[in-house]
Amino acid sequence: MNNTNNLWLTVIAGGNGTRLFLFSNKDRPKQFCRMNEDNTFIQATVERFLQFGIDPKHVIIIVANESQQEHAIRQLSERFNILSSNILNIGSEHGYAGAKIYATKVIEEKDPDSKIIMTPADQYVENNQDFKNAILRGLTIAETNPVVIGKRINDAKAAMELGNIIYDDEEDKTEANGFSIETFVEKPDIDWITTTMEEKSSACNTGISIWKPDQIIKENDIGIGTDKLINELLVNPRLVVGKFPWEDCGTFEALYNLNSHETRANVVTMSDQENIVCNGCSNTLVISSNSIELNVNGIVRAAVIATMIDDEYYLEIASFDATKDVAMAAQIFEENLPTFKKGLVLGGENNNFINPYGARFHVCFIGVSRCIVTAELRKKGTPHFSITCAAQAN
Repeated sequence: MNNTNNLWLTVIAGGNGTRLFLFSNKDRPKQFCRMNEDNTFIQATVERFLQFGIDPKHVIIIVANESQQEHAIRQLSERFNILSSNILNIGSEHGYAGAKIYATKVIEEKDPDSKIIMTPADQYVENNQDFKNAILRGLTIAETNPVVIGKRINDAKAAMELGNIIYDDEEDKTEANGFSIETFVEKPDIDWITTTMEEKSSACNTGISIWKPDQIIKENDIGIGTDKLINELLVNPRLVVGKFPWEDCGTFEALYNLNSHETRANVVTMSDQENIVCNGCSNTLVISSNSIELNVNGIVRAAVIATMIDDEYYLEIASFDATKDVAMAAQIFEENLPTFKKGLVLGGENNNFINPYGARFHVCFIGVSRCIVTAELRKKGTPHFSITCAAQAN
């Protein structure tokens, strides 16, 4: 491996947590939530890159508010010896690309000869030899050119939710020097990406990149998009196409698939307590925090999320196919909480909430029909939701 004395890692860990609401939110976005039984997403991310010999003092964490900063300090400082002073709250106005530019400026002041690995904090990456080879190849190429790590995928619907890189694979079949990037398109429409995947060489942007400070034009870092960063601000960037399993994990279905790989179970439960009972469910993700008990019946291809916020109990039942409505529910929660608390229904029909406890219990139905939810406070004040979906029950 190359000399790592000047090797730095920047983990971008801001975000609003809208795509996996209520599992995540702006104060505790996905990266600070559990990826599996062993790690949160950000813990798995830091562990994944420290293997390349990076000094923990050379790890910069970028967050967007004080709550995220507190989560990062608690999850990373003691376990990985990350300096609390390197966990930087820069606000939410920068965006992902702007945060990369900001971090580059910070590191350049500390170490002008640095080489920086930049990564999102909220992805699943299989930490196998193919991943290690891609990063090592990127580190070598980054001696002369900035590097973007891409990943081929064949699903056009999945690709349209990501940034896509068009590249020239005729230039160097061995990939030793990476591929030249023709253009980058952020979240293309389905027709464009379908045609492009058939006619051109393309890869989805993993968000992982490697560069030296003098290989990027450091403009104003507020509001810069990834398209401008790759197409205009990187100086002659090269693409390394990874072959490792990679998942953006931006949907409840992706989170279900991630945690069902080992058992192939019909139900994935992610809870700190033995407080979930499921019957007649299939392809179902169930997450309950803060000791809320759940009895779940007949749910198919949906997520059931329960959490406590400000001493009130919230339940969400969201179809795997209703990803946009999940983000809309998060927006309503943040901007119009009284409307959310009245009982939110986005898509679907004939749902019913039986709630004798008034203001302490709240339910949101997203893309599901004929679901009946009953709220209950059991002995010793234990909150309980009983959920039955008649339309999908076996």
